[in-house]
Amino acid sequence: MLSIPWLSSCFLETQILVYILLFGLAAIAILTWPRNKHVVLDPRGRAVLITGCDSGFGNQLAHRLLDMGFTVFAACLFPDGEGAQSLITRASPGQVKVIRLDVTSDKEMEQAKQYVLDNLPDKGLWGLVNNAGISMWGMVEWLTIEKYQKVLDVNLLGSIRTTLAFAPLVRKTKGMYY
Repeated sequence: MLSIPWLSSCFLETQILVYILLFGLAAIAILTWPRNKHVVLDPRGRAVLITGCDSGFGNQLAHRLLDMGFTVFAACLFPDGEGAQSLITRASPGQVKVIRLDVTSDKEMEQAKQYVLDNLPDKGLWGLVNNAGISMWGMVEWLTIEKYQKVLDVNLLGSIRTTLAFAPLVRKTKGMYY
């Protein structure tokens, strides 16, 4: 039999391509396979706590959840500010509860937790969104260590502090936290 080296190497490459193509088609089939479980969640009686509702994503998410029918605990650094007031004016009475919360303060976190416990709807706290955050821009040597510590305290420790306070309430209702 005649041996042609380039022909056998082409055969192996073709074989690998076929395997990759079959794997890709199988992945597409699995990901697009119709699922029998269609979960519909009734938001009535369920609450979500969102930190950083003064502006941006937190404020927009609070508006969206209010439109869906959730009770929203909107944690704001400035509860008298424009973002918090827009939530109050848009929501049905009692649907939104604006809370003053500095996520770097253990005392305010405890007060917020007590307020949430005292005002929970029937089905409890279903969700927690850790959205509060700050950013600092500039060359590394332009910023002081205090500024870096503030960013860590808000963005990292604030999320941890909030999760430690509210995750047990969310877990109790089999909800979600981010």
